[in-house]
Amino acid sequence: MTDSRAALGNRGGHAESVDRIAAGHPPAREHDTIAVVVEPEGLNGGRRESAEATAPRPAKARVDRRRRTAMAIIGRGLTWASVLTLGLVAYLVAASALEHGRAQGALQHSFRTPLAFGEAPLGGDIAEGTAVAVLDVPRLGIHQIVVEGTSATQLKKGPGHLRASPLPGQRGNAVIAGRRLAYGGPFLHLDRLRRGDVIRVTTGQGRAVFVVQRSWTVSPHHADPIGPTADSRLTLVTSDPLLLAERRLGATASLRGAAWPAPAGRPTTLHRDELGLQGEPTAITALLLWAEMLALAGLATAWLYRRWSRWPAYLICTPVILLLVLLIFDSFSGLLPATL
Repeated sequence: MTDSRAALGNRGGHAESVDRIAAGHPPAREHDTIAVVVEPEGLNGGRRESAEATAPRPAKARVDRRRRTAMAIIGRGLTWASVLTLGLVAYLVAASALEHGRAQGALQHSFRTPLAFGEAPLGGDIAEGTAVAVLDVPRLGIHQIVVEGTSATQLKKGPGHLRASPLPGQRGNAVIAGRRLAYGGPFLHLDRLRRGDVIRVTTGQGRAVFVVQRSWTVSPHHADPIGPTADSRLTLVTSDPLLLAERRLGATASLRGAAWPAPAGRPTTLHRDELGLQGEPTAITALLLWAEMLALAGLATAWLYRRWSRWPAYLICTPVILLLVLLIFDSFSGLLPATL
């Protein structure tokens, strides 16, 4: 009986060993123990997230960091571009008017004596920037000193006389160009002139009176009314539309009375930047110079902010940066159409 039970037990143990080997497990030994681990049931229904799933992936983190950095740079760039654009508009509309007013005050003071004693220039090759006439347009409220030359630099001071044309009151087509928006915009409302309006121009030869005949706009590919004529007339020109300066806006007035003699020696050729619809290419040199100075000032400001307290750095650096920004705006305006 005992032997048969032992044999049965051995056969059972042997069967169990065969089953474990077939399942891919080593056969159990007498003293082997099987440990059962019971995971606590949590919020995930007993499932524990692996460390790989919860830990951030380094590559994805770097991509996100680069994306955030790029967006921050783009955002700051757009912000500064908007600030500079608004600053440029404010400079052209408001701040440049102060510069124009200061220039007109100096011209009126310096031109008073030559005009009173008959020493004002009458013709020939007159140096650019020289005061040559006083322009009065009652309907538009214009009382301006006219300078010789129609480049962007000269029109910052006030209306400019086209060098190749006679002075107002002399025989031929006297042309005066002026800005419409920037630097005081003396010809802002030139389109409001009507037939029969009176224009007075005082030069070294006396006061000439003109009567407006018509106002007009001319595209660049049409005949230009600023060319020479056989009669005595005055042509006032500026740009149109107000912000784009794509064509000329002007008014033509005929001389009332006899024309004065015109001295010989007037220039016969003009540069493209004297025709009013484009700027001065040489202004780019000054623009780049002041931009480099502003970049250096920005680096110096950043260096001071790290080594000094905030307010002393502000007091020293802010006026310098503002001055350089104004100089950049002034140089940039030279690249814009001269009659803008």
